[in-house]
Amino acid sequence: MSEVETRHHRGVTQHLIHRINGESAWLDSADARRTVNDHSDEWAFRPFSAAQQKAAQRDMPLDPALVNHGA
Repeated sequence: MSEVETRHHRGVTQHLIHRINGESAWLDSADARRTVNDHSDEWAFRPFSAAQQKAAQRDMPLDPALVNHGA
């Protein structure tokens, strides 16, 4: 799991995970690993390609609250 974006927030280690439609979210380390492992077709530690995101947005519109969450 090298090069995964990590932060320490309120004493908890969190990882930034990316949804196939372009959304992203910070989750605590264990939840992030479990989400990516259990839903690898939808979530990843690195952004999906632009083509994958565009295709996914047809069926899964973006939630404005989760866009550019990592910025």
